[in-house]
Amino acid sequence: MKKFFAFVAMAAMLVACGEPDNGGNGGTNNGGGNYDIPASEITIDGNFSDWDALGDKASIATLPEGAVTYSQLKTLKLYADESFIHFFCEFDPANTLVFVPYFDIDSDGFTGNTSKWSGSGYEGKAEGEIWTWRTEMEYDREVCVEQLEPKAWDPSFYLYNEHDDGTTTTDCVFESGTGAVISSVPCTTKDGLYAFEVSILRSILYAYNLGETFTMGMYQYNQNWACIGQLPCITDADKSAGELEYMLTVTLP
Repeated sequence: MKKFFAFVAMAAMLVACGEPDNGGNGGTNNGGGNYDIPASEITIDGNFSDWDALGDKASIATLPEGAVTYSQLKTLKLYADESFIHFFCEFDPANTLVFVPYFDIDSDGFTGNTSKWSGSGYEGKAEGEIWTWRTEMEYDREVCVEQLEPKAWDPSFYLYNEHDDGTTTTDCVFESGTGAVISSVPCTTKDGLYAFEVSILRSILYAYNLGETFTMGMYQYNQNWACIGQLPCITDADKSAGELEYMLTVTLP
């Protein structure tokens, strides 16, 4: 049986976005807490120039040339330093509700769930809304009816636990609102696209027994929880030809 341990609780920090062209720094909101956040090459402030300065130290996925199934997520960047796992997303915001990174905890593509990346199996994920919606009750459920404004990503973390009887459960190990991430609010970049950046303290990821690398892929979902963006990805033609699709990997210092 695979065994995973719960996250260490950390205080949430949500960072407002800068100017719409990401030219300015935003304010911070740590819920009244006072926490010692380590210095990093990436500052979560809605100004993305520090990502450009990383050069080839960041792992980057963009849409390939050719038809893809889910195309609204345009760029995914992944970087790690001694204190954080960082990621950056640029995306088409139309009908967007949630972003979900999936984690290959053991860095073994032959284990875990391969339903989303045929060459990479994932054992964990984090789910967080990135856009607010006006909702209404329809029969006995609440439905999203109007897309309003972006907000900082504050996810819940989950692990897929395999049991001796062959069953698998999805267990929430860290609730949203109690901490875990530093996030900017999505802001406009170019051509109607939006972008946001996130830092996850590595100290809360001890549950994942991180090794020398960290492997992650991203899904973007609409208000009905249908996928509208995926990175990394390969073209539909390459999928039909039997090529494998892999998640993004970064080396941990």
